[in-house]
Amino acid sequence: MKNNYVPDWKLERYILGELPDDELEAIGAMERSDEALRGRIAALRESDAQALAKYPPEWMARKAETALAGRARAAGAPAAAVYGGMMRWAFPIFACVALLLLLPLGGILPTDSRVAQGDVYEDRPKGVIVSEPALEVWRKTGGDAEKLAPEAAVRAGDIVQLRYIVPGPCYGALISMDGRGVLTVHLSDDNGGAARLISGRPVALDDAYQLDDAPTYEAFYLITASNDFELESVKRTLLGVNHPIGDGRDLALPQKQVTAFTLRK
Repeated sequence: MKNNYVPDWKLERYILGELPDDELEAIGAMERSDEALRGRIAALRESDAQALAKYPPEWMARKAETALAGRARAAGAPAAAVYGGMMRWAFPIFACVALLLLLPLGGILPTDSRVAQGDVYEDRPKGVIVSEPALEVWRKTGGDAEKLAPEAAVRAGDIVQLRYIVPGPCYGALISMDGRGVLTVHLSDDNGGAARLISGRPVALDDAYQLDDAPTYEAFYLITASNDFELESVKRTLLGVNHPIGDGRDLALPQKQVTAFTLRK
């Protein structure tokens, strides 16, 4: 039932044991009694196993250590010091829903009202004045984050974080499609529907993502509406059209606005 729906991101954390004890127990009880949920969890675990087979932890650790050692040599600092300071960027867990790697230790952007380097918005007590929904993608560069332009070139291994801005109270979801045709919901409510969005200022999603080797593009879509909406029909529509999508005007999504942002690979 819809009121018992558990989103995929929460099932990922359930599988990893990263939820509070009461939530682990509640989802465990649901898994034992709900055949459909057991099937979803089994599929996620299988996808995790496939990803781990392709990118074993030892390989990821060696790649991270080699890269960080190179940075340490360039900076004239001990490799151990740099590795310890950067460990939070080198410990991904595999996201089963899409070919993106979810970083569990937070994002690359400030979580308060401070402005990240290169941001075009200023701190304003009454919020940021915007007339249309907007979607931003930021990429980690060393200890900072750079704001990417639409159609910017990215590559596998880049760490990015999404941020939205909406002018007024509304509901919305953030969904992506990659060059392999895999659709991912990045932002929804706990029941799998649209989330109530925060308006008047830039809002970053909680977690950053490491891009994998899906070819050609990563396309992100911010879907907004004045009223709450379910996502199943939105996902079916997105799965039935060619990507990347431009401004979204040709989509059959009545009473909804689509803001698109494409990265090229």
